[in-house]
Amino acid sequence: MELTFTYKTRGQRSDTLLLFFTGWGMDADTIAVSAHCCDVCVACDYRDFTFDDAPLRAYRNIVVVAWSLGVYVASKVIGPVSPLPIARRIAVNGTPYPVSPERGIAPSVYQGTADNLTEASLLKFRRRMCGSSAEFSSFMERKPRRSVEALREELESISRHFAEHGNEAFAKWDTAIISERDRIFLPEQQHRGWAGNAWEVRSIDASHLPADLAAIISQAVVDKELVVNRFSRKADSYDVNAAPQRRIAQRLFELWRSVGFTPGGDILEIGCGTGAFTRIYHDELAPHSLTLNDICPPPRNLAYTRFECGDIESINFGTARFDYVVSSSAIHWLTNPALTLRQAVDWLRTGGLLVVSTFGSRNLSEVAQAAGVSLFYDSVDKLTEALAEVADVVVATDELLTAHFGTPLEVLRHLKSTGVNALRHNRWTKAHLERFSSLYPRATDGSSPLTFNPIYIIARKK
Repeated sequence: MELTFTYKTRGQRSDTLLLFFTGWGMDADTIAVSAHCCDVCVACDYRDFTFDDAPLRAYRNIVVVAWSLGVYVASKVIGPVSPLPIARRIAVNGTPYPVSPERGIAPSVYQGTADNLTEASLLKFRRRMCGSSAEFSSFMERKPRRSVEALREELESISRHFAEHGNEAFAKWDTAIISERDRIFLPEQQHRGWAGNAWEVRSIDASHLPADLAAIISQAVVDKELVVNRFSRKADSYDVNAAPQRRIAQRLFELWRSVGFTPGGDILEIGCGTGAFTRIYHDELAPHSLTLNDICPPPRNLAYTRFECGDIESINFGTARFDYVVSSSAIHWLTNPALTLRQAVDWLRTGGLLVVSTFGSRNLSEVAQAAGVSLFYDSVDKLTEALAEVADVVVATDELLTAHFGTPLEVLRHLKSTGVNALRHNRWTKAHLERFSSLYPRATDGSSPLTFNPIYIIARKK
């Protein structure tokens, strides 16, 4: 197996790595993988499964994305018990069962492809892999430079490995993305393959090689510099426009009150933003000390004891302990929310409460449908499981809230005014806006709905 690295900053390692397992027959540069915010490593050529993970162990977070037969390879070389700091696993158009009549590629099709592989049959396969003539032409401009014999050996290596190791356990994947026009890994096979093996399954209208695969890969890691830029610029307009977030914060406080609290404790708030949640609980709890954290500058006109500016995933509070660690509508911007919640429990005194709201997979689903842009969210079940060893989870629930706007462009203006457009670097062109408007779903009254999917979790440290 070959591993090819690209570094965010020349001569300097980032703390986060995007590890991409490409598909069968690809070179490291066939799929144009890039990320503005982290290092990138591309794995390819699976004629052997030797995986040297030594260069990967220095990273604090590793996000794994795998495509096609690379999904199986990733499942096996990064198992359920791994020394690597895996933050998230995302699969695209593949399953952990590469040769299977029910959950992968039919054995006769797989073996027939290997036995009869020629330049002509390879060209036919690649046409089937792509969704249109334009997509095929684009792929062929970057086509792999490997020989037919090398590709046959790679197919045989994968099938042989699956025959010997296919029954071994593998880690549960966070998200499985299935193209409904996939002619290589048939969609129905993929749905069966992922039943019980992924926290979330998404369907997209694409071929086996999605035209926007590079964009899907780049969205797997949140660009925190972009988040800082967008939210800092919109701090003055956030509170006026963030009605859904205020409602979520109020609901979180009501749940907190129902569980019970004692005024006068020590509180740490993660991702305080403009202080919307802080103002809801501050007077009633009258904290003895209040430590606020955010990646942006501190909120104005808000009393606090200490402000820790920076990425909570890299902050160490040392021996400091709190009675409450709280956060509202913030941790979904982190690289590894589940790990951060476990760390937050460690900052609590015994019996202390973790009080958190975040978002689930149906959040802003209309925007994802129209723009093809979405964060990868953790499910309430995954977060609850992550906390189970260190805390007693007393609240774990989610809900759907819907706001309505006159037009899709009003939706975009709302997102921009609250900084929630921190997902893409490029500017919207007129063509982008027209396409977004045409694809955006409408309610029966003609309005443009926007769905929020808040998750609420309250846990008590054991």
